[in-house]
Amino acid sequence: MDLSSQATVALIDDARFAEPENGVSSGALVFWSGKADNYLIIPPSSIAPLRMVLDSIRSGDSQTVIYNSLVQQGYELDLAKFLDLLYYKRLLLRDGKAFEGKSDDPLSKIQSDAIAVSKDILKINIDKTGVKRSTAKYIAAFMFFATIISTLLASFFASRYGATLASSLWNYRLSLFVSGSWPISFGLFILCGSLLSTFLHEMGHVVVGRANGLRLASLRVRLYYYFVLAVAVQIPGVFFLPKRKRIALSLAGPFMNLFLANTAFILSAVVGANTILGMSFQFIAVSNYMVLLCNLMPFLPTDGYQCLSLLLFKNIDIRLSLTTKLRNGIRLRTFDRFHIGYLVLYIVSNILILVAFNLFLVRFSSAFCFFHLDPLIHYLLSGICIMAANFFITHRMYRFFKPKG
Repeated sequence: MDLSSQATVALIDDARFAEPENGVSSGALVFWSGKADNYLIIPPSSIAPLRMVLDSIRSGDSQTVIYNSLVQQGYELDLAKFLDLLYYKRLLLRDGKAFEGKSDDPLSKIQSDAIAVSKDILKINIDKTGVKRSTAKYIAAFMFFATIISTLLASFFASRYGATLASSLWNYRLSLFVSGSWPISFGLFILCGSLLSTFLHEMGHVVVGRANGLRLASLRVRLYYYFVLAVAVQIPGVFFLPKRKRIALSLAGPFMNLFLANTAFILSAVVGANTILGMSFQFIAVSNYMVLLCNLMPFLPTDGYQCLSLLLFKNIDIRLSLTTKLRNGIRLRTFDRFHIGYLVLYIVSNILILVAFNLFLVRFSSAFCFFHLDPLIHYLLSGICIMAANFFITHRMYRFFKPKG
């Protein structure tokens, strides 16, 4: 091991071992930190040497002393690689500093694309606990019953006015939008409503997390894929909740979207579908229903994926586990049925996304008519958008299967 340039190492102060109740192989331990909001799963065969390394770091031993202790005990462990892993997961400090970058982080090669290709515009760290846990439980219960009641009411209105509302929304009003007849205030209403929807979606997670003893660590305004503006929250300790509570926390966000969509749909029917306010409520309802469906998709890093990973694949993060195996060159015949099942689901779902996306783009490529362009330029721009979308989706699959390095 190269010991020529060593930094002083120390573990983050709240790093500790835990035995999660679900999603981890029997006998394994998890080393995690609430401040870093990250964890490292330690398999049973590696517990002894890694625990010795971690105890030595806590004792203030140098890397040379730790390495010599491993050799004396007969353990075969790449100490430098393990310390790098702890450092990139922000569980380890070097010269008193945590890892702050991403470009040199080998873990970024196995991140989801939504995180790897995103940028934080605003981040607010929150040190206070917030509402009391008992209060959060009452709010969570109210959210649940309000969603059930709004769903029943929305079903009633949909049975009477649903066909009329849908027809007016996707035909006459969409043609007005393409022709540029919408007022600017309508567009601002939709933008603010969308941001408010994502904010309330995240607040649903926060409330249920607080009801289970967790707290909000930070609030971020993030630009996903560099063009989708959304709100994100950080709630340390989510991975170590019992299965039932973690599923409830994952579904809290989609439940909030369902409540907002139902409420907006009911209001659009009450105020009238032919008014600007009614049309605005219709778009808010449709956008929240779409967010709800997208968040329940199991093949993206969504709330639905979190539930599916725990319930069906018995893994705390089946996607990350599968990606790690693929990029480390592990043969498919050694995979268990859970990894094979998710691999098949991932491939099939991405093919379906590709087909659906192409049908959508072909159907709505007429949006370029808004600019009153020459037909040749119109078809050229439409073709460029379709090719770009196809490249984007296929590149996601390439990143998923890309070998390490």
